[in-house]
Amino acid sequence: MRFLTILGLLISMFSCTSDKAVSVAEDSNRWGETSQLSAVDKDNIKRVVLAVYALDYRFQEKDLDVAEFLSPGLLKLCVLVKAAEQQSAELTPTGEKPAIVEGEIFASLYEGYQDVKIIDLKKDGESCIATVEFSHAYDASSPKEIWQDHLVLTLYKGEWKLDNVLYREGRNYPKDLKTYLRNFYTQHYISEE
Repeated sequence: MRFLTILGLLISMFSCTSDKAVSVAEDSNRWGETSQLSAVDKDNIKRVVLAVYALDYRFQEKDLDVAEFLSPGLLKLCVLVKAAEQQSAELTPTGEKPAIVEGEIFASLYEGYQDVKIIDLKKDGESCIATVEFSHAYDASSPKEIWQDHLVLTLYKGEWKLDNVLYREGRNYPKDLKTYLRNFYTQHYISEE
């Protein structure tokens, strides 16, 4: 039964919507060392970032609709964590709160973001580090919080895929997305053996 649930989750993960302001800095001086990145690579990376960051709190959506933009390793961790959440919901007594991923996990600020801008790309072999600037204001009268995270993208079958998010310093979570997901799964999944 659990296998079918996970399989259904994987099958339903392939659509994408957009309502966030996502931009790419066009100033060539801000793109870092991209001489090894072709125009096709830059466009592919932009497409991945635009897709993944079109909505904040994307992990909490019923279907993880950006699966096609995630590396196999990151996708596997996401599926495992979704299975752990489902298991927790099934095993938690009525009235108690199950273990679920809360807050924004694809960026450093728990409360999410309103704007996303790629400001730098640096290629390192089969990987690329994208420095991305996020902003968030709690309401119209509060100042915007602006920060940068580093996205690790890897080439998989000729396509760039998001492989990890390196969180800014000072976040209360682990240092990166993969560590956060591994920790959640280790702490909350109960083996059926």
